[in-house]
Amino acid sequence: MNTQILLSGITPLELKDLIIKGVKEELSKTLFKPEPAKKEDSSLLSVKEACEFLKCSTTKLWRFRKSKKLQAKKCGRNILFVKKDLENLLSNGTNRQEESLDS
Repeated sequence: MNTQILLSGITPLELKDLIIKGVKEELSKTLFKPEPAKKEDSSLLSVKEACEFLKCSTTKLWRFRKSKKLQAKKCGRNILFVKKDLENLLSNGTNRQEESLDS
């Protein structure tokens, strides 16, 4: 079982780098399998979840809806918010207390 492999035209340092690169690739394939893309952008949040996400009260959330700064969807008795809309509300800076109190 003593098998010898003769390598020509490659330095020991290049061989070491190739081995390390190969091992890293194999480890990343087996250990860090990419998870399927989550549909967080289109996920729907309840009123409670939306309040937790925005860190605001249900009254403030209702004011955002009333002033048309935030749209909601109804599913039976439930009021649902698209997470992307909530993120847009935060990124536009409309979640300031001054503006929400004026509404």
